[in-house]
Amino acid sequence: MSSVQAISTDRFDEVIRALPERVEEIIAQTAELVLEDAHNNLEQKEFDTASLERSGSVESLAEGLGVMFEAAHAPWVEFGRDPGIRPPVKKVADWLMEKKGIRSRSYALTIASKFCDRVEKEGLPPSPFLRPARAKGEQHLDREADRLARELEGDKG
Repeated sequence: MSSVQAISTDRFDEVIRALPERVEEIIAQTAELVLEDAHNNLEQKEFDTASLERSGSVESLAEGLGVMFEAAHAPWVEFGRDPGIRPPVKKVADWLMEKKGIRSRSYALTIASKFCDRVEKEGLPPSPFLRPARAKGEQHLDREADRLARELEGDKG
């Protein structure tokens, strides 16, 4: 006479039901870590990055979450700027007056013009802040995916 033991699938069902929520939590946590790390990277720059820092956010995209920096100059900081492109002198002068407290419009225009001449001639080197943060985020995501896989296998270690 043989006996049959039923194997409970309750724990498996519980884990499967919780999986989408856990994945969403991991993705949201990773996006916030990338944003925080990008802000930390910007704080270490030798130039004024306040408006760039304020423009950063985590956004919901069709393919998931994304870390966005909306400041117009974000790509120039991240990727640099090729020679041959002259920045707008008036906008640079406005920035100098607003952010650096220069009161004389003509003095601000003179400084801005010299800066823009240099950028046009030499370009600007890249000063990545988001790409390094993204790389760290991908490492975090990989670790969390490994941890989730171990949980699914029943090993909480």
